[in-house]
Amino acid sequence: MEEFFQHKQILLENDQKDFNFLSPTDIELQASQKFNWLKNDFLANFTIEEMLDYWDVKDSVIHTKLFEVLKKMPKGALLHIHSSTMMHSQEFIDFLKSDSQIYVQLIDEKIILLPNFIENSVPLSEFLKIDGNEKALLDSLEMTRGTSMGLPSERWIKFGQLFSTSAKLFSEKRFRENYFNLAYSQLYEDNIQRVEIRTNFGRTGYIDNGRILTIDEAAESFKTATDRFRSIHNDFSSGFIIACHKLLSRQKVIEAAEDALRLHLLYPDFILGFDIVGEEEQYNETEEIYECVYQVKSKAKENGQDFPMFFHAGEVVSKHAPTIYDAFVLESKRIGHGISLIKHPVLMQIAKTKKITIECCPISNMLLGYVRDLRVHAGLAYLNQGLSVAIGSDAPGLFGYRGVTHDWLWICILWGIDLMQVKRLVKNSIDGCTEPDETRRIWEPKWAEFVNYLANLEI
Repeated sequence: MEEFFQHKQILLENDQKDFNFLSPTDIELQASQKFNWLKNDFLANFTIEEMLDYWDVKDSVIHTKLFEVLKKMPKGALLHIHSSTMMHSQEFIDFLKSDSQIYVQLIDEKIILLPNFIENSVPLSEFLKIDGNEKALLDSLEMTRGTSMGLPSERWIKFGQLFSTSAKLFSEKRFRENYFNLAYSQLYEDNIQRVEIRTNFGRTGYIDNGRILTIDEAAESFKTATDRFRSIHNDFSSGFIIACHKLLSRQKVIEAAEDALRLHLLYPDFILGFDIVGEEEQYNETEEIYECVYQVKSKAKENGQDFPMFFHAGEVVSKHAPTIYDAFVLESKRIGHGISLIKHPVLMQIAKTKKITIECCPISNMLLGYVRDLRVHAGLAYLNQGLSVAIGSDAPGLFGYRGVTHDWLWICILWGIDLMQVKRLVKNSIDGCTEPDETRRIWEPKWAEFVNYLANLEI
């Protein structure tokens, strides 16, 4: 019997080795004790079963001490978020109310928001005077319990419709600059030091008070809004990843990739690279568009130019969707979502060896039906096996929150991670971003201040 228990103990010790182990400082040890107390206190008020029902508790958890502490935590880099969904939906509506030039058009009873008047549109202020219309607008911007049920493909239908409600607003320079100023403010309040944002960026459709902008002028306006915010908050930075949709034609994909490359070479610290987005499981027969991108990337390499890729991949239940292979062939710097990567041991080893960061978006994965129970999310397995995992929020506005603190709260409880594992995830985000040295320089004193606050927290 003694031999049995000795063998079992050896297995336990080896299995529980932390591949991402960070040696805590004395103050971090004290902070860790307070962090564990906060988690236990949280679980005295919210059960695991309640945490599995996101819609029941998403608003009430923000009043807990654990949420307050996680909000104060400096989070490093937010590597996965989409530009039009960065704000809480109700706060987005309140923001729209402050712009007298916002109009509403109804197309087959669907609400479409516009940055200027067109025929058959009405001012937003008039639209909202009608009883029930503000609730209808909120429902067109945010998922609900009802729309987050069914198969992932069924949920994606609503997901795509939500994006289309506000899409046209971002064509207008005035709106875009005001929006990003407020969205950046909210991320800054969430203690994010850097954000790298996915955004659709076509060749046409950008205007400035009626004047048509070139794609270069549009990119410059994105940069102007960002530089303006950073001139006030020099401990915050951002960049954009140009994304095109899987359903575009070969020619449109080539154009988007060529534009992304040219703008990256023009603004290398701001236009960071390229991505392809869209439901992966439903539209998985899209190898040819990745071949198009490969041609553009290969041509750039021949000219001595680096063309970074940041692909969505592995956001599927099935093992057989090919996008995960396309991402590795195209040398993607990071993998967006990567849920199915766990089914590909060879690719997992490549990701570990090359330190390819997995952009894990827990709440998004849960609400779109890819992972029903976050306790079995692949991200925890990746972390335990020494892969680089970072926490993102994907489209928080569509899920009824802002920033990324909700995602951190859910994984702290359902993954059962401690403060040093939290620190490892934050450091992974910094190592995986495109400006690691500057982001680390900003983050380190903030982390020291945070753990001192946590260690001395009265409980």
